[in-house]
Amino acid sequence: MKQRVMRGLRKFNELCFTRRPLAHQIAALIPANASVLDVGCDDGSTSLMLLEKNASIQINGVDIQSHRESKIPKKIYDGLHLPYPDNSFDVVIALDVLHHTRHIETLLGEIARVAKSTVILKDHACGNRVEHMLLSALDYIGNEPYGIPCVYNYPSYSQWDLYFSNVGLKLCKLIPFGSWWYRKIQPIFVLEHS
Repeated sequence: MKQRVMRGLRKFNELCFTRRPLAHQIAALIPANASVLDVGCDDGSTSLMLLEKNASIQINGVDIQSHRESKIPKKIYDGLHLPYPDNSFDVVIALDVLHHTRHIETLLGEIARVAKSTVILKDHACGNRVEHMLLSALDYIGNEPYGIPCVYNYPSYSQWDLYFSNVGLKLCKLIPFGSWWYRKIQPIFVLEHS
């Protein structure tokens, strides 16, 4: 029974939560010829879509899971310490990743450390219990069928601002993402070193 439910959720995800609109929006934020690190790249599908939009960029990925074959070069890491020296990449992206860790500020600090100039995050922001319940349901539906653990860690906008400040990043652009009914809770943050 559980396998049938998970298959159904995977099919629902494929139909409803395509990554193509996100990849299109993120690709427009990445300059030509940039070196890019995709933190939490999973199988690299979203990065592959970025390459379709901008073939001049070079993308590498990192993830904590190795059970899915990657479509881009990928290193496995411990979820806290990125296996690269300081300032290794022009742009570092983390798309729907940071809410999967209990250590957002630590991982965000690592992202800032390896980024030369730009950090692009697409994640969740939660302001009340209703938003938390909605995000939790969407997170479960979107991740459970693939064995991706959910910790339901959704900072508020003010908590995000504090994390950014604590790791030496400043917000340059805030872009709402998604359908009208959840744009407020699905921000894209474009950040630079402060």
